[in-house]
Amino acid sequence: MVIVQGYQQLLADDFSQVADATAATVAEFTRGSSGVWGIHEMIRGFEGDPVLFSAEMGSPQR
Repeated sequence: MVIVQGYQQLLADDFSQVADATAATVAEFTRGSSGVWGIHEMIRGFEGDPVLFSAEMGSPQR
């Protein structure tokens, strides 16, 4: 997976660290008080009930 902005590569990953997961998040996009957007790499695998995935996805990283 590659995330780009224009021609600039922001993030790339092959998902090998989460290969056994049933779902994964790859990044967190945030907007600061000045209105500028930022990207933070957050490769995180999830296991378990697919119904709970969206709740887990939005929870703080442990």
